[in-house]
Amino acid sequence: MTQTRILVADDSTEWSKPFCDFLERWGYRAESVATGKDLMDSIQSNPDAHDILIVDNSMPEHEGAAELPYCGVLIVGRLVAHFRTQEQFPAILEHVIVRSIYSREDLKDLRREGDPETQAGCDQVAVWLDRNVTLDELMGSITRLANAAKVRRR
Repeated sequence: MTQTRILVADDSTEWSKPFCDFLERWGYRAESVATGKDLMDSIQSNPDAHDILIVDNSMPEHEGAAELPYCGVLIVGRLVAHFRTQEQFPAILEHVIVRSIYSREDLKDLRREGDPETQAGCDQVAVWLDRNVTLDELMGSITRLANAAKVRRR
């Protein structure tokens, strides 16, 4: 049986490294990146390497987007745009969890902004979680997306 592959993108290594260890103890394959640039590079170099992407919505080092409160959504939008232009749309982009201090209501405001990359990112976010999400909520979302990934790989 193939393990579900998870990429955690978060600039807080105090959170991401132990969380990856936790995911591996639960049977997932997990790795982390700490910047928006590393996230883009990882997915662009191997779009099918991960089944689930967990993104911190405020991350540094992405083409000047560090000040944007919705950097993670913008990164996802740029990935969507990148792969659509190459007529390769990796399934991972449909299985994105965003952790954010912003709420779903804020996400609705982002959708109205009109920026095509932000819109595309918002449309691809499968799960939007508050930064103070409980472990049960986060693991429930991961389990649901992991089950979908298994079906997709068949």
